[in-house]
Amino acid sequence: MRRVAVLRALLVALALWTPAIAADDPIAEATALNREALALYQDHRYAEAEPLFKRALAIVEKTLGPNHLFVASMSIYLAERYREQYRYAEVAPLYLRAAEIQEKALGPNHPDIAKTLNTLAAFYVEQGNYAEAEPLHKRALAIREEALGPDHTDVAASLSNLAGVYHGEARYAEAEPLYNRALAIFEKSLGPDDPEIAAVLNNLAALYRDEGRYAEAKPLYRRSLEIAEKALGPSHPHVATYLNNLGGLYQSEGRYADAEPRYTRALKIREEALGSDHPDVAESLNNLAALYRAEGRYAEAEPLYKRALAIREKVDGPDHPDVAYSLNNLAAFYQEQGQITEAEALMARALAILEKALGSDHADVANSLNNLAELYREEGRYTEAEPLYKRALPISEMALGPDHPDIARILNNLAELYRGQGLRAEAEAFHKRALAIRDKALGPDHPDVAHSLTNLATLYWEEGRYAEAEPLHRRALGIFEKALGADHPDVANSLNSLAALYSDEDRSAEAEPLYRRALTIRQRALGPDHPAVANSLNNLADLYREQGRYADAEEFNKRALAIWEKALGSDHLDVANSLNNLARIYLAEGQVDQAQPASTRAVDIVMKHLSIGSAQRSGAAITEQRQNRYYFLEYITIAEAVAARAPERRREIAAETFRVAQMAQISRAGTAVAALSARLAAGGGSRSEAIRQRQDLVQQWQWLDGALVKAASRLPADRKSAEEASLRSALADVSRRLDSLDARIAAEFPAYGELSNPRPLTLDAAREMIARDEALLVFLVTDDASWLWVLRHDDIALYRIAMGAKALADHVMALRASLDPQRNPKLAPFPAAHAYALYQKLIGPAEPLLAGIHHLLIVPDGALQSLPMAVLVTRPPQQDPERPEDHRGIAWLARDYAMTVLPAVSSLRALREFGNSEHASAPFLGIGDPVLTGAAGRTTSVTLASLFRGATADVEKVRALPPLPETAAELHAIGKTLGASEADLLLGARASEPVLGQMSLDRYRIIEFATHGLVSGELKGLTEPALVLT
Repeated sequence: MRRVAVLRALLVALALWTPAIAADDPIAEATALNREALALYQDHRYAEAEPLFKRALAIVEKTLGPNHLFVASMSIYLAERYREQYRYAEVAPLYLRAAEIQEKALGPNHPDIAKTLNTLAAFYVEQGNYAEAEPLHKRALAIREEALGPDHTDVAASLSNLAGVYHGEARYAEAEPLYNRALAIFEKSLGPDDPEIAAVLNNLAALYRDEGRYAEAKPLYRRSLEIAEKALGPSHPHVATYLNNLGGLYQSEGRYADAEPRYTRALKIREEALGSDHPDVAESLNNLAALYRAEGRYAEAEPLYKRALAIREKVDGPDHPDVAYSLNNLAAFYQEQGQITEAEALMARALAILEKALGSDHADVANSLNNLAELYREEGRYTEAEPLYKRALPISEMALGPDHPDIARILNNLAELYRGQGLRAEAEAFHKRALAIRDKALGPDHPDVAHSLTNLATLYWEEGRYAEAEPLHRRALGIFEKALGADHPDVANSLNSLAALYSDEDRSAEAEPLYRRALTIRQRALGPDHPAVANSLNNLADLYREQGRYADAEEFNKRALAIWEKALGSDHLDVANSLNNLARIYLAEGQVDQAQPASTRAVDIVMKHLSIGSAQRSGAAITEQRQNRYYFLEYITIAEAVAARAPERRREIAAETFRVAQMAQISRAGTAVAALSARLAAGGGSRSEAIRQRQDLVQQWQWLDGALVKAASRLPADRKSAEEASLRSALADVSRRLDSLDARIAAEFPAYGELSNPRPLTLDAAREMIARDEALLVFLVTDDASWLWVLRHDDIALYRIAMGAKALADHVMALRASLDPQRNPKLAPFPAAHAYALYQKLIGPAEPLLAGIHHLLIVPDGALQSLPMAVLVTRPPQQDPERPEDHRGIAWLARDYAMTVLPAVSSLRALREFGNSEHASAPFLGIGDPVLTGAAGRTTSVTLASLFRGATADVEKVRALPPLPETAAELHAIGKTLGASEADLLLGARASEPVLGQMSLDRYRIIEFATHGLVSGELKGLTEPALVLT
């Protein structure tokens, strides 16, 4: 407010200025030009005003000299006009020139210099550049204290300004005493009821509010309001400002009924005092809309958001940062409504405005990036969210410092992204860093600390680390209750989280009262139709289903579904979740005919939302699909139950579930094969080479990205800025090269994206790729049961296998142990009876459909990915073989069928279109004996889980595996037999992925890997088998 008053005074002075100089002097022309320019500036006609003002300034400089004080005043005024036009690069030099002129004319310690320094510092604060602002405010304070004395009101103003910088940097402990000192000076000089007192009280209250000290903030907000009403009148715009702030505090406390009348009164004051199209009116509209949104009063909120946006566009123009803020607010509203298309478009426009107006490294740009990333994350579009978070994080760290609470917000969101992708180690590291920042900056009892505790506890809960999760949830609940009161919505959220933990621990008697208390709080605070109420109803329904209270479960679930559909629309993912839960209730009750349409509709919604990106730069697209696997499994479970009741529909249901089964069974190997088929389809030459280069760059990007994630997630004391900067630079370089290659590939080979995307094959498309003597066997393994689809060119069938993931893994490991020389060094008899029993369960039911089949195309899942299917036995053995020659009489599966193992059904396309060896010119390629540093001959049992930290392989553990020199002899012997050259054996250092990646593998008829094969199955069912290379 003080800066505006000063500028108005300057405007009047410039407009009225008429020096005592003869009319024919050049100054007369400058005066006329100056007045004309100022009138144009007032009308925002900047392009017309600027040349006139610059001509006037040039005349003044020539006539009065470049160091005249009026040149300084005109420079300050021009700097302000550039600020209005976002020409920020031109602003600071003008302020600095003005300060230099003033120092020469008045001396370095004149109060007018402090005024200019304050104005320049305020400009830097607007830019989020606190580091530049702080020394300017400190110098201004020192000048004023020396020139005016420690108790002057201008000293108080400087103290308040410097406190504002500390406040913005979250240096609350340093800001508070400065605000208090400023307050004391103003009260002593001006009396207790001056408007300046109200302004400082308001700032101090805002500090307390940001610290979560609501009880201390409230009386200050109230006192500032009382002072303003008494001094300025009840209808003054400043009164509206203080009403808005008090309303905001009540909203933070969840006291929505108290907030609303403050917001509405502030809006009325501003409309009457300033006019209906003033930017401050837009601010009030936005505040009231945000309150209605928090209450779930969406129909009332939307027109307010839209009106605020229209005002800002009309007054400030379509490219003003305030327009971007309104766009972000409206977008967040649409996001909550499930109107994702509308929200995304508004957020993208807001981001573009801010980047253009403020520059790409501004803290507000980082905030806009974070908003758009959050939209993508909540939609499960992880591949689009991750790079935005990673761009926002360094911008915010540079603008605000690495320990600012706003950094914790981005870290928290990035951690939630990784949690959603199943990358637990990365998520935990980021959550811990966010918690450390908040704990240090805000204190241990701040609600934001409670939010971090809840997030970390939720991660532990999902990992089954209940003993670690419970105390964190309890501490968070205590903080929320103390800071916000027992009836705040955040308390309900905390109760809900703790109840979910108890429910998972089968402590339903403790969970139910917490769920019910959360429901009561939400209904009272938010109203009966709020989505959060639906969440509570859904949780209680799930608890009742687990308790067998199906009637209660169904009632609560239907209430939740109705609320979500009304509030968020029929295609929202929350609606899909509710439908899926309802289907589970119906299935538990045996009402499969009602379960099936609910599950079908849930799957349809998920299919619409699911993003299966082609040739992604990270594995997030695959993880994204896996996160929705339970929808597909529930659908298949229900469909099989329908088939069990109506056997005549079994073939029809097998066909219906074939596509859904593929969605549930996605693998990285399948994605790799799809990428290979795309590269082969491109043919030879530069196009194929460009695609190969892209695949190599993607691998390089993934490695750099993982390294940066690890570096950025360290606790503040362990951060290494130089290392992070180097990784970011390398990552940016690879990204630029990828963008260039993408553009080239898109222009030369438009079909690449479709071919490289492993989409499910339709039933008809799959049949066309299967010969008459072939059958496609697709397995799907779940915790409770497994399924098998058998597809011939003219028929399809679905079989349920009464064997879940753990039982199947035990069977597979028993067979593998007998085949592994390290586990079976004395070659004990192969358990043929066991192999036959497993065959009977897995394939035996499908034997009638396999009549006349000679070639099996097998898509395994889960533990079956680690089993050589050829060792299954198709007929009962007389006894387990005791001598090597006894194995000859065993009816191995491989004797009845030729077999091809595929990572995905979609890989059929690559097999049929590119899987011929007619052009192969070399007989054999052998890869083995990688460089490993473990003890030679050491017996070891290796699993993927033991070699991974989160999503990244622990390279040191892999290197410590025992070496395999005997594989080199094996490959030499086979190569000699087949006529291969020494160059066709990749041994030692050459047995590496980079070397392999540079080779044209289609030249070879036979390729053998002789190395450690790592077994899947110990990383929560998500890991696939792997091979160890150098």
